[in-house]
Order: sequence, then structure tokens, then C-alpha cells
Amino acid sequence: MNIIKFSLKSILGRKTNTIFTAIAIMIAAALVFSVMMIFEGLDKGIKDQAGSYDIVVGAEGSPMQLTLNSLLYFDKPLGNVPYSLYEELRDDERVLRVVPIALGDSYESYPVIGTTLEFFQPFREGLQERFSLAEGSYFKSTYEVVIGASVARELDLQVGDHFHSSHGFEGNNEHDEMEYIVTGILEPVGSADDKGIFTSIESVWHAHEEETGEEAHTEEHEDEKEVTAILVKPQMLGFAPGLKEEIDKKNEMQAVYPVIMFRQLLETFSIGKQIAMLLATISIFMAVLFIVFAVLGSMNQRRGETMILRSLGVPRYKIATNILIEMSFVSLIGTSMGYFLSQTIVFLVGTYSKMYLGFAMPTFIISSNIIYVGVSIFLLALIISFIPTLFLFNRDIGRKQA
Repeated sequence: MNIIKFSLKSILGRKTNTIFTAIAIMIAAALVFSVMMIFEGLDKGIKDQAGSYDIVVGAEGSPMQLTLNSLLYFDKPLGNVPYSLYEELRDDERVLRVVPIALGDSYESYPVIGTTLEFFQPFREGLQERFSLAEGSYFKSTYEVVIGASVARELDLQVGDHFHSSHGFEGNNEHDEMEYIVTGILEPVGSADDKGIFTSIESVWHAHEEETGEEAHTEEHEDEKEVTAILVKPQMLGFAPGLKEEIDKKNEMQAVYPVIMFRQLLETFSIGKQIAMLLATISIFMAVLFIVFAVLGSMNQRRGETMILRSLGVPRYKIATNILIEMSFVSLIGTSMGYFLSQTIVFLVGTYSKMYLGFAMPTFIISSNIIYVGVSIFLLALIISFIPTLFLFNRDIGRKQA
């Protein structure tokens, strides 16, 4: 009989041990794969979000809060800075792109973001488009909005739909007097911008003026216009320190490097990753113990098989090869099932990430690290499975020779 067919029949003859051994390997592998892929996905998502702008300008306070609020639309704004600062930076020859951000309103917990059309444009002519429209057009007038892909999907909004925004992010204090109209829907970009509702900065100003009963069009009031944050892309990275220093000297303002803030955030995540990897390591150790006990439990049956095969003249290397093939099948099945189970876990975490963090996590990751870990788990399971059986095999042969 073909040795592979014999090995398969042998595996089927020990269904219970085979199933539980494969499950033990699967759980251990799934935990390790999941931890690696989740944190790789978070790392990529955060780095992509941080890479757009080199400087974020806002009111004094927590640099981390300013960064998360301006780029990920988390937490509450620290305060406002004068619109005149945006105009000053816009006219600065050292600045390639500067974009104002005005926050404070929301619709169904999705932030209404006042900005300019430059927010959607590539930094330089000829570069790849940062955003593209799935349908409709960008806002052109007050109270027109273009919405992110997640907003359109979750709220079932379409071009031409109308809605009223609310002050703050809790959905209270609805602006009954003002009605937004959806003019466009963005293609998914896999970032926090997917959960944004974008409108002209004038729309946000008018909404707040209506709320406070202020007049909107006097020249004196125009001088008091404010924005929540200003996103800055220098012509050259070397200009960033000088720009930051000048802004930091201004009263009640700060400039932060989002890359540094996100690096600190990733360092915080790394602590969680270490804890998760520790738990995964413990699960591997428990899986190893289970495999050993499972193999020991099948020793009596395997002892009889070994003696019968030897009495029939089957060479020792063929018996050893049969055992090796059996364990290879079980280890491969367990590791493969662990990878696909981890994909399910990552998909669920990615769904949560996209809903609450705004950026999607990549699925079906096959990086060099994943391959290395997968091969390591397979070999470890194979070795742990094979050693007790090999020990039994050698002991029984030794007894027969004696």
C-alpha cells in the first residue's frame, strides 16, 4: 500500500486524537497570527494617517488630543485658533499646502468637518489623487456636503439627501434652521476620512452663528473667524522646525508633529502587543502539553501497530516515515486552520476599527513575519508530536532485540 494512503488510514483510525490535536494547534496558531496581524494592521493604519501632513496647528493643550482630534476626529477639540493664522501660513513661501479644519458639529455621531476643497487635492500637480468621488460632486455652496464612504453606507445617505446637524458629538441640540444637502460621496480611502462629513468652512461658521444669534456678514465679525486646527505640509521637511518654532511662540497656540504623536501612540500599543504575545505564548505552551498527552494517550495503539509492522518485515525507516507523515498532516491542518481562524478574528477587529477608528485593517496578510511564524509553529508542532512516538518506537525495538 502507498505509504501516504496508509498514513491517511492511520490518521482516520485515530479520529479523536487527530481532531483534538489539530484543534490545539489551531487555537495556538490563531492567537499568534491574530496578534501579529492586528498590530501590523494598526501600525499601518496609523502610519498612513500620520503621513499626510507634517505639522498640525491648534490651541494650547494636549498635543496628543490635538493630533487625534484633527486627523482621526477623536475626542473634543482643544479650542480654536484665528482664521488669520491660516491665511498667514497660506501666503508663506515655505508652505506647500495648508488646510483649515473646523469641528464641533456632527450628524448621527459622524463629525461635520468644515474645510476647503484643497483638502481633497493632491499636494503637487501630477501626484496621485488623494480622494476620488464615487458619485456626485464636491461642495460648492454653503450647506452642501460630500460624505465619506462609511457615512454613506452606515446612514444609507445618497446624493440629494438632506439632514440637520447637531452641535457637539452627542447628537443633541440639533440645528433646526440649517439643512445640509449631500452633493457627493467619496470612494473608500481606508482612513478616518471615510467617516467624515465634509462641507465648506463657511457652513460651520454659519451654523455656529445661527446657534448664538450672531450676524454672519459684517466685516468686523469676519475678523473674528476661527478654526479648530490647521494642517500644514511644508515645501521641504527642513522648513518644518522653523515653522513650528514660530507658531509655538504665538500666544495660546501650538504646533505638533503628528508623526511623533502617532509614534508615541504605537509605543503604547506595543505594551498591549507584548501582553497579547505573552498570552499567545502561554497558549502555545498549553497546546504543546495537549499534543504530548494526546500522543502518549495513543501509545498503546501505536505500540501494537509498530510490533505488527515489524513482524511483517516493514523496515524501521518506513514506520518512522509513516509517523512523520501523519504528524505533518495534523500539524499542517492545525496551522492552516489557525491562519484562517485568525483571518476571521482580524476581520471582526477590522470591522470595529473601521467603525470606530475610521481606518480599515488589511486582511489576508501574508508577510515574511507571518510566513516565518507559520513555519515555526508547524515545525514545533511536528517535533513535539514526533518525539514521544519516536521514543516509544526506539524503546519497543530495543526490547525486541533484547
